[in-house]
Amino acid sequence: FLQDPYYFMFTSLAKPNDDAELHWLKMHCTTGSIVSSLYHLKDTENQNKDAGFFVFPDLSI
Repeated sequence: FLQDPYYFMFTSLAKPNDDAELHWLKMHCTTGSIVSSLYHLKDTENQNKDAGFFVFPDLSI
């Protein structure tokens, strides 16, 4: 699964105590890319095992 180009993730804002997305916002509250594809990297916190990560390097709220 670490080599599949069809895995992707997008981000959205949500309240911390509710699963509903905040579609009612009339202004843009985020900047940067809100979509990421899967990156095949080494997990340094898990004995350098291969792992998949979704990276959002320029996402800001």
